[in-house]
Amino acid sequence: MEKIKLICPSNGKKDYKLGVFFHAWLMDHIDEQQSTIMHENGTKPLTINVKYENSKVIFEVNLLTSALSSTVHNILLNESLTSFALNSASQKHYSIKQKQSQYLVERDLTKEFYNEKPQRKMFINFSTSTSFKSEGLYIFYPDLHLLFQSLMRKYNFVYEGYENIDKELLEDICANVHVRGYNLRSNHYSIHKARIPSFTGSIYLICSGTSILVSYINVLLKFAEYGGVGIKTALGMGAVRIDWKG
Repeated sequence: MEKIKLICPSNGKKDYKLGVFFHAWLMDHIDEQQSTIMHENGTKPLTINVKYENSKVIFEVNLLTSALSSTVHNILLNESLTSFALNSASQKHYSIKQKQSQYLVERDLTKEFYNEKPQRKMFINFSTSTSFKSEGLYIFYPDLHLLFQSLMRKYNFVYEGYENIDKELLEDICANVHVRGYNLRSNHYSIHKARIPSFTGSIYLICSGTSILVSYINVLLKFAEYGGVGIKTALGMGAVRIDWKG
């Protein structure tokens, strides 16, 4: 998996639909086959999120499959791409001042799984609006069952080629992960004419259970920094950062 960041100056106007606008721009620049895959139902092979930091706006694209990584890598990291325009945004023009790329490969996750002393305490920081959907309803708080179900499905999609999950394993995870603190805010995320109820903030988790189970949880959370959690991650939602506490 590859994470690409495009760092641009901000004109000071914050636009929280940039993830939606940048997704549309990217779809216009990839080939028809990949674009068709992106519009199919089910797990999407990329996530997009946009963050403002001081006077900068950072466009982050996470590519979950090698096929899409090859295509999008050549577009975003091409030397000829020095700027782009998002005509629907309040800031129309974005000049790229810096590009960054990093990888998370399967052997890194395998090494994490066999760690004899996995991390049992961690903060999950929901850095962009996050929401889940269950039985037709939006769930805009970090329900652990929905969170880990989302991660297991995405992980299996990327590494196993299917989205089915082990329900007993999911229940075992939920029984051994405990919320010890949180700092959350509710909000809405706009996609076209829809306003999706969502949240941002952080939760503090402590994991009990066997080392093997906790190692698997660690793997899922490291994966989450690329795969995101919840719904609409290709359109700017569900970006997370993990702070490990030992």
